[in-house]
Amino acid sequence: MAATVQTGDKGRLEDFIVIAESGITVQIEVKLRRLIAGPEGPPEEADFMADDTEVYLLIGDYTVEGIGEEKQIISKVYILGATAESPVASSRNKDIANQRLKMDYGRLKDAGIKFKEKFF
Repeated sequence: MAATVQTGDKGRLEDFIVIAESGITVQIEVKLRRLIAGPEGPPEEADFMADDTEVYLLIGDYTVEGIGEEKQIISKVYILGATAESPVASSRNKDIANQRLKMDYGRLKDAGIKFKEKFF
């Protein structure tokens, strides 16, 4: 008996991997970005951070087509770092984010999803 695949709103890459593995064609476009943010929220939650500490997030935005009529965008954070970190720490964080990207790319390729690889 064939598996039933629902193509409603999905919020994780894994959802689209399962759909692609069922034989449905899934197309993905990858865009990478760096988001800078300051400490937010109640002061008691940010006691360990200086008032002016900024952080950055390296984020992958996956635009998914081929499922339903609308495009869906899934954003995944690959690393969080401080903007004031040393160049060595920044480079290490970038390497970690790229290794995590490679793992996701491998999973997407194994499912037969075609896309263009990009790295931070």
